[in-house]
Amino acid sequence: MLQLLNVTRRFGKKTVLKDLTYTFPARGIVALMGPSGCGKTTLLRLLAGLDRPDGGEVQSSYAKTAVSFQEPRLIPWLNCEDNIKIVLPKGNTSSETIAPILGALELSEAKKSLPSALSGGMKQRLSLARALAFGGDLLLLDEPFSALDEALKARIAPSLRAANPDGLTVLITHDPDDAELLGATVLHLTGDPVHALTPN
Repeated sequence: MLQLLNVTRRFGKKTVLKDLTYTFPARGIVALMGPSGCGKTTLLRLLAGLDRPDGGEVQSSYAKTAVSFQEPRLIPWLNCEDNIKIVLPKGNTSSETIAPILGALELSEAKKSLPSALSGGMKQRLSLARALAFGGDLLLLDEPFSALDEALKARIAPSLRAANPDGLTVLITHDPDDAELLGATVLHLTGDPVHALTPN
């Protein structure tokens, strides 16, 4: 269960979210859409527990949350393999564990490369790979496809669709085609300040 109860979030004098109430489905994929700057990333950070509302509350019964940010946030001195190893439990960091994750995101050939040697799209995929490796029953993705071309999106979408079958995945996107590619239910952030999540 993931629920917003009269959530308000302000930054200085600007109110971004106001008295927002919504109950997310327990399972599946939900895409949050809305104009740039409307509060999508703010909402995702609240769902992740990385930020706190100024009013109301966020209630979650999920045991473990994984996040892939819009900025990859990779550890620069660790290669691709080691950026994934760092989120895995001790004793489960073998190449056999990591190889399928890198393969699914088409990063196998770059496994020994440092982030500085990766393109923007590769960094984004490594961030996704790390979130998938970390696992959990709540997966939060901020613009997961923004640096990828259409063909690559289509190839890795099945891995994202299958990543969290028993939990909830919430992603931010500006592109309705991305939401469709993942089979997501679309919710639009509506109002200024945002006060509702409206189904497509």
